[in-house]
Amino acid sequence: MISQIADNSSPLTNEQVNKVVAQSLPAAEYAGKKVLLIVPDATRTAPIGQLFKAIHAQICDSAAKLDVMIALGTHHAMSEEAIYERLEITPEDRRGQYADVTFHN
Repeated sequence: MISQIADNSSPLTNEQVNKVVAQSLPAAEYAGKKVLLIVPDATRTAPIGQLFKAIHAQICDSAAKLDVMIALGTHHAMSEEAIYERLEITPEDRRGQYADVTFHN
């Protein structure tokens, strides 16, 4: 069990996040499985892009499929551009390393 990653003085680094994701989501447990990652829409603050990238990097080679669903609640659907912004990716990233990820609104 992970009880503490860092102190409260600064945000977590990508290295710290990647380490926690690797410990929490062993790639072998997702081998051949379909994964749906549910992320909050833009009305909630969180380092969603950082987490999405870490999770994708950790399980994309073993999982059969990784999809992302935006938890909209009663809010309007997000445009592709808004999803890119939320996940901190570019259109080029989308066409490249994240081309196999389906985004659901």
